[in-house]
Amino acid sequence: MRTRYVKVMKFTVSDLRNMEQAVNNMVAKITEYGGKVVTIINHTFGLSPMYLIYTIVYEADAPMKGAEEVNDKRKK
Repeated sequence: MRTRYVKVMKFTVSDLRNMEQAVNNMVAKITEYGGKVVTIINHTFGLSPMYLIYTIVYEADAPMKGAEEVNDKRKK
């Protein structure tokens, strides 16, 4: 049964150069995992430092693992 899940990505102003690439990489990982991206919402708030939040809503059979779990070599 496919369910909708939310993946939140937080960036600061200093991350502006890598932000679009990071979001595109996450979308690619979701589709590789067998999920389908429903929508991407960006939120901007704060005064100093300004935070940029991307909320990715996707459908999948199970939620994706967090980046820490995926990248942790010790769990293999």
